[in-house]
Formats: sequence, C-alpha cells, structure tokens
Amino acid sequence: MGLIEKYGSGIKRIVAYFKEARLTTPEFRNISDGFMVIVFSDSSDKVTDKVTENQQRIISLILEKSTITSMELSEIIGISDRKTKDNIKKLKSMGIIRRIGSDKGGHWQIIKD
Repeated sequence: MGLIEKYGSGIKRIVAYFKEARLTTPEFRNISDGFMVIVFSDSSDKVTDKVTENQQRIISLILEKSTITSMELSEIIGISDRKTKDNIKKLKSMGIIRRIGSDKGGHWQIIKD
C-alpha cells in the first residue's frame, strides 16, 4: 500500500522544516497504535525534563485518551489513586494539563504554549 513510505517521508519533511526554522527537532515516539510527536518550546526546555517518570506517563496516557480517569491512570501506571491525583495536581500547577468539564463527563487537555 505504500503507507510506511509516506509515513517516513512526512517525518523527514517535518524535521527539515524545523531545522530550516532553527527550532529544536521534535521527538517521535511509538505508542500503542500510532506515534506521539513532542514539540519543544522556543526556550528549548523539554517538558519531560521538568516532570517525573510517572508524570510523563500520565501525559502520554492523556494524549492517547483524553477522557481517561485518575483511577484508570493509577491502574495502568501501577501507583495508588492518591499518588496519581497528587501527580495530576502538580501537572496542573505547572500549567501542563487542565481538566475541561466535570469529573464524570469532562476530558483532559494538554496545554500548549
């Protein structure tokens, strides 16, 4: 079908555009049924340098499923619901994530600079 070839050439074009604009090259990571692209701010501070491993996992899981609950996060990560909520609180205070809507019907949003 040629999908993989197109997939690769698109990534090469993205990297070329970032280099041309003298921006930090984004990171590409395989996740479940696709991939994640991490784009860094102009200050070139990586969000992943500011957060713990569990907080990184929370961000990745929210990117995969914005409606994920704290209980689901804690089960997947393997930490208590209380620790998960503490990590979520820290991510909110750092301006990395926010909750849109109610606990039951809402969703998570990764805040972009």
